[in-house]
Amino acid sequence: MAFDAIIIGSGFGGSVTACRLAEDGRRVLVLERGKRWNKDNYPRQATDQWLWDQNHPEKSPGWLDLRRFPHMTVAQGAAVGGGSHIRPRRPRASSNRAGRPRSAIRISSRTTTASRR
Repeated sequence: MAFDAIIIGSGFGGSVTACRLAEDGRRVLVLERGKRWNKDNYPRQATDQWLWDQNHPEKSPGWLDLRRFPHMTVAQGAAVGGGSHIRPRRPRASSNRAGRPRSAIRISSRTTTASRR
């Protein structure tokens, strides 16, 4: 079978790209290394399988892939949905009496400056 596009990863970028290409009539293949989690098998307890092991995915098939480097650690998704499993979900902002979300009213003027060492 021939494809017009092969998308690697089903996270935010991959899924949207695949959707847009398919809507345009393209034949799209999405490759994902992790499994599909649902409410019945999603890890919730500390003893559940959270971590993905690239060297032994059959033993550690979790959705969280932590890559450690000398000066940082990167958390990436290893499941259908990719990084969407990692990004925290926020509840919808409640509205004030004017009907605007509270978050639109509380705008911080503080800025953060990062420095390199």
